[in-house]
Amino acid sequence: MRLNETLRGLHETFPLLGIHKVGSAEDSSTKTRELLAQHMRIHTHGVRNAGYYQQVMRHLRGIFGVLDADFVLTAGVKLSALVTMCENIVKLTEQRLNARSTIFRSINKRSVEDAVRSYCTASKIDHEYRDALLRECVEHNADVDGARARCIHDADLRLAQLYWFRLSDFASAYPESIHEEKLLDVLLKWSYPPTGLVGHNRDFLFLDNPVWARPMVQVGAREFFWPMPELFHSFGIEMLESLVQSDEKLLKRYHDRIRPNYLEEQVAHLCKRAFPEADVYRGLSWQDADGREGETDVLVLVDAIALIIECKSGRITKQARRGAPERLRTEVRKLIEDAAKQSQRLGELVLSTANTIAVQDRNGVTHQIDADKILKSVRLNITLDFFGPVGCEVRAMLDAGLIDPAVATSPTMPLVHSEEVLHMIETPVERLHYLARRAEIERNIELMADEEDFIALYLATGFNLGELEFQEKTRLIISPLSEDLEPYLKAFHSGADAVKPRRRYTQWWSQILRRLEQNTFSNWTLGAFVLLDVRHEQQREFEAAVRKMLKNVRSNWHRQGISTQSCWRMDRRNAETQL
Repeated sequence: MRLNETLRGLHETFPLLGIHKVGSAEDSSTKTRELLAQHMRIHTHGVRNAGYYQQVMRHLRGIFGVLDADFVLTAGVKLSALVTMCENIVKLTEQRLNARSTIFRSINKRSVEDAVRSYCTASKIDHEYRDALLRECVEHNADVDGARARCIHDADLRLAQLYWFRLSDFASAYPESIHEEKLLDVLLKWSYPPTGLVGHNRDFLFLDNPVWARPMVQVGAREFFWPMPELFHSFGIEMLESLVQSDEKLLKRYHDRIRPNYLEEQVAHLCKRAFPEADVYRGLSWQDADGREGETDVLVLVDAIALIIECKSGRITKQARRGAPERLRTEVRKLIEDAAKQSQRLGELVLSTANTIAVQDRNGVTHQIDADKILKSVRLNITLDFFGPVGCEVRAMLDAGLIDPAVATSPTMPLVHSEEVLHMIETPVERLHYLARRAEIERNIELMADEEDFIALYLATGFNLGELEFQEKTRLIISPLSEDLEPYLKAFHSGADAVKPRRRYTQWWSQILRRLEQNTFSNWTLGAFVLLDVRHEQQREFEAAVRKMLKNVRSNWHRQGISTQSCWRMDRRNAETQL
């Protein structure tokens, strides 16, 4: 009864408000679609950004910096400089908070008068207010601890002043010299008057909060109250987009050219760093055997493997984020299914022909791809926006009819997570193995996870899940695994030292993999894939079986009636069984 009461109470909370309604439909695909919509809604409520602070700031500067020249002409400020300005406001807030802590430590405890005087001196409070605070302590017979408590309470009453910023504070935080009136226009668009939200529907605040794009309150002609400057980390893109929206021409360029170009450039740059010995092509056009034209954003060729990447820069609409089923269906087809179709066509082409395929990049240069050498295609879809765990629930999306079952899906991840994958997985062949197995895992198992969970699972198991991967109706919740990576990733992005989690190999396994990468031969990557499929404990078991085989051969090679060949053959079977 207590459990039932608790569950009834939970489904009435806002994040789970719609969960208990799922299942009323008779059609199973409709139920699954409603459940996915609720997952999207819960994620929108609980998660504010996909990347770490430094990642988000870097990408905001990269995306909006392209518009700087045009925006200066119309508004007099640079969008990329506004990113730095908001970063500096956050730092200013931290300095004020640290100074407040210093004040508490400076309060002298020798006497009531000393406690009040030291507090007022550190807080730069005038004598008149200090004397009034002393009189209060005397009237209430406060001892030293009581006086200190009154000082702390007085500091709490002044807490709002830490988040009170003048126009001059923003101008000082702006990284270049700036006309304050130009900056004032921006701040007015990012703020409300004190009564600006009167009458707003409070039910919408959780999933479509107007404060996300306008987080300040204008409290004076040139003064603003910004109680949570950290919101820029979560909603900086909404704040910057709100400035661009007033110029239709600039907004169209932002959506049609700047976002796609930025994403494609970043992905190509990441691939060149992650696969230094590979051939990396960007912005390709080609024709299949039937003469139909196709396009591929990024193609990476490593030995017998073709890594085909589609880049989708479209925005996920607010309605889809709030869990509107039909809008979610539209976004899934636009950003996930269409990308899978595009990469599937090229993947089928390179595997179905032994001929050379001519591809042309955006500069008009023609490249010849020897398809006869390619034996495996690995496909990937990278977005700018973040679907959350819904983007990994491929089985559920297929069951819900959000994705055409005839389409061979490919893993979808945001740009910030693709950076983490290529950083955490250390060698080129491991990265290819991760992406290849990542696609198979999400098609074979119904999952609740995001990309960091997948990374942690790979480091722990190499995606070798044994029979679990092929059991009917397997549902795997691996979302807690990412907690193992978070301390390192936070330290890494902030520039601090930390021990990097790595996949475990025995010394022998590491030597074999290293030798394969150093002395490459035709199809060496496929041989490496076989070794990478083996978990650490299985590597140890296999090595033990090999040592036993060698010992048996050395001990029995001279015995009559037992040949070295038969000893080797018998124990080889034992070793292969272990593998």
